[in-house]
Amino acid sequence: MAIPQVRLWIGLLWVLGASAGLEDPFRSWADAHGKSYDSAEELERRAVFRRNQELVEELNSARGDGAVYGLEGPWADISPAEFVGRLMPERHLIPAALALARESLLPGQGTSLPDAFDWTTKGVVAPVRDQKALGSCWAVSTAENIEGQHALSTGSSAVPLSAEQLVECDASTDSSCGGQKGTRHEGCADCGVFGGWPYLGYRYLQKAGGIFSEADWPYWHEGVFPCMPVGYDKQMCGNHEDLYCRSNSTKGQGSGGLCHATGGFTTRVTGWKALSTNESELAAQLVHYGPLSVLIDADGLQNYRSGVYKGGLFGCTPDAQSGILGLDHAVLLVGFGTETSLLGKTQAYWKLKNSWGTKWGEQGLFRLERGTGRCGVNLAATTAQVSVSEVIV
Repeated sequence: MAIPQVRLWIGLLWVLGASAGLEDPFRSWADAHGKSYDSAEELERRAVFRRNQELVEELNSARGDGAVYGLEGPWADISPAEFVGRLMPERHLIPAALALARESLLPGQGTSLPDAFDWTTKGVVAPVRDQKALGSCWAVSTAENIEGQHALSTGSSAVPLSAEQLVECDASTDSSCGGQKGTRHEGCADCGVFGGWPYLGYRYLQKAGGIFSEADWPYWHEGVFPCMPVGYDKQMCGNHEDLYCRSNSTKGQGSGGLCHATGGFTTRVTGWKALSTNESELAAQLVHYGPLSVLIDADGLQNYRSGVYKGGLFGCTPDAQSGILGLDHAVLLVGFGTETSLLGKTQAYWKLKNSWGTKWGEQGLFRLERGTGRCGVNLAATTAQVSVSEVIV
């Protein structure tokens, strides 16, 4: 009984200290992120914030994980369950289309792989985005992969491309995902802000003719909630109607109707590749092709601050029935390297770019254990193929 009483007194002192004008971590965090609440909601969010503080303390005291956790990021006022529900589409197995299209090393690749490599230092990676509390990571990762391909093809710096175009216009489906027939798990689909797949995004852009720039078609345009793409699959995506958008003011489905455009694109997508699941080969392909779109299990990354992530206390857990890891978040693979601890232990890592803003993680990026298939980072790596000469203007 003593431990619950101690926790109760700690909680009361924390609330009383805040009300007495002492240091208030919650208020400092809310001010830094521009958050405001009514009285009832603030009490609720303060309680969640405090529970997250306790979780962070537990994570930082756990042995075996090389990451450091904190509450500087944007998700400190929501519970782990809310975090997964808002940002993570339902977990899926790997589509057959990826396995069939998978490419191993080409002759001569990987013969002189460097110890470390980082595309963020080479001008082909655009600034970190903020997808907000929406399941649009797949669209961001798709656009960011194409940004790198475009920059490498033109010899120029990365031009931010329109993730919003994919969110508003792409209703692609693929029945090869498997799963139970007649359920939303029967196939794969691009579902706007409720999840999607980068490889389907590439396919859509091939058919559409190209992708616009972020400047021409910005994300979250004028604060308007994106509409669901016309013709989206309500079986696989769920029936979300269009209750939260204003179609007359979105760039894609409004009066301009850019979803139906035939020109004005920044670059043209001509194909795509699924890459190796062997992490040594994947590192060579990263160097050869440029930044890659990858999928991971990100459930435990909510309050990551820095270091090499190994799954935390509950992240990266295979499905209890199938034993297969589900993937629920798309990011951009940008580099790899190693670090040596104070005890002399060497840890290989991947460097990845997230889309939760620069206040999360290592200025919006994070590092993940390399060589163990951690969080499924090696299971669904893809890249687009682009053609600058064929762009329709």
